[in-house]
Amino acid sequence: VARLLDTSTVGCLPAVSQALSAGLLVDTGTGRFRFTHGLVRTVLAADTPLQQAVVLHVRAAQALEDLHRDGLAHVSADIARHWAAVAITGERRPAVDWARRAAEDAARALAYEEAARLYASALTHGGAALTAGERAGLLLAQAGVNVAAGRFTEAFGACRQAVELAEDAGRTDLVAAAALTLDAVGDNSWDRTVQGWCVRALDALGENEAPLRARLLARLAETRFYSGDVTGADTPAASALTLAE
Repeated sequence: VARLLDTSTVGCLPAVSQALSAGLLVDTGTGRFRFTHGLVRTVLAADTPLQQAVVLHVRAAQALEDLHRDGLAHVSADIARHWAAVAITGERRPAVDWARRAAEDAARALAYEEAARLYASALTHGGAALTAGERAGLLLAQAGVNVAAGRFTEAFGACRQAVELAEDAGRTDLVAAAALTLDAVGDNSWDRTVQGWCVRALDALGENEAPLRARLLARLAETRFYSGDVTGADTPAASALTLAE
């Protein structure tokens, strides 16, 4: 709080004491305080002028980064939230970078739905600051955590958007990433779509990219098999095995 108000810790104590007496804050007993009810925070936030709120969000983000430098994974989502509130000013890059970092932290903690939400925040607040390739990359990352969370429809939709952006940007590497993000599921439309991505990515691969070619051939064989083209799966499966060996 002192960092937000650009004052000393001691200088904050009278206001904290008044808030405690008024029943707006409660002492948690660990040297920390919290609002007695979420509505208190909501009302205070709503009554804060936009310009002042933006300044406070910037200071809060910077203070959290400074105070938790050795454990940023624990506060990265909070930092991302503050920078997201600042994006309205046009300063979008911190919102994107911190949302991405927080999403990666959440995914490492197996909080896949939270990671998907944070990738969505990066996409939303990035706006024009994101190139087509970067937006596609974020969508693929979001698709990956959605797969891990069992949200397959959302993952498929994100991959389709990513492929459209990647093709416009000439990023066949991202088309390959989309193909490798989604397993075959036995749905004709799904599997044929992934097949198409495999073929387009394979056509663009150089001869020195054997590991990626092997993975794409294996995925192509898998999608053909699950879509009922068992014979058509034989050739890419054999080629993948040869490259892998």
